[in-house]
Amino acid sequence: MAEKPLVCPFCKIPLEPGYVIDFLNKFGTKPAEWVSGAPHGSLLRGADPTGHKRREIEAWRCTQCGILQEYAR
Repeated sequence: MAEKPLVCPFCKIPLEPGYVIDFLNKFGTKPAEWVSGAPHGSLLRGADPTGHKRREIEAWRCTQCGILQEYAR
């Protein structure tokens, strides 16, 4: 069974697929991720996702009103 296209809740038109960039460092970027649980880590290293479930975030945008909807399937 095919998935229904995502539709803007306000404009009722199909949403445009995309992603939110996560800045790794000055050498590169990658799509942002959802991480399960509360963040833990250190002040210098930031949040450490080791041992937590992770999902890439999909971002969908309405080309008419600009609303963003994010999903971590």
